[in-house]
Amino acid sequence: MGKLSLALLACAALAFPQASSKAFEHFYSLEYDEAIAEFDRALQADPQNPDRYNHLAQSILYRAMYRAGALESELVTGNNPFLRREKVNPSPEDQRRFDQAVSKAVELAAARLAKNPDDIPGLYAQGVAYGLRANYNFLVRKAWMDSLKDATTARKAHNRITELDRNFIDARLVQGVHDYVVGSLPFTYKILGFLVGFRGDKETGIRTLRLVADKGTRNNYDAAVLLAAVYRRERRAEEAIRASLREKEAMLQEIHHRVKNNL
Repeated sequence: MGKLSLALLACAALAFPQASSKAFEHFYSLEYDEAIAEFDRALQADPQNPDRYNHLAQSILYRAMYRAGALESELVTGNNPFLRREKVNPSPEDQRRFDQAVSKAVELAAARLAKNPDDIPGLYAQGVAYGLRANYNFLVRKAWMDSLKDATTARKAHNRITELDRNFIDARLVQGVHDYVVGSLPFTYKILGFLVGFRGDKETGIRTLRLVADKGTRNNYDAAVLLAAVYRRERRAEEAIRASLREKEAMLQEIHHRVKNNL
């Protein structure tokens, strides 16, 4: 998946812990019908795992994005299109399934966190679910403020993870993405109440994405894709080429890891 939707810069890209190798291969081959079927089977086998619902929700959303051409990134331009994007129109059935899956993921993650507020898998799943909803609000509902709110909630969850475990490099993907997006917004939007405490900074965001691409284990490929897209948007051609090479290397490593460990 060499290009990535702009909307992905408003939230965390989703890693696939415990997903089957078949589902993973289908997803990254853009075979979303097959990926959805595999993730749905995994969900039926483990219905109390919030990750399963996140896997399904992301595949449903990506299929709609793919069909609408929303995986063709606008980040190659120097414009600021964060508040603009052609609307994605999933079918009513896909909207229903997406809403149900994300709501269930949020519910199950909240149940884990009610027992232990510092449960890292629960925090991770919560951040992913809100990130997916941020995508949905941005692309489908065209509700950019709701999208930014959900992306900020996702960041808070993953911030807590890195407070608990500084070595959880993959959770920093959300932080890097959020810093870059907020840093790209006009000043008038940065004073919104839910962004209090988050000034955003594009260079900080880029450095964090580079860290995840280099040292992450779950999200290194996603970070490399985003990094390449960001460099293209910033018209930093030489760095974009290096990031694209890193992206391809990370993809090969990811496939090898998933197949080797039958994830």
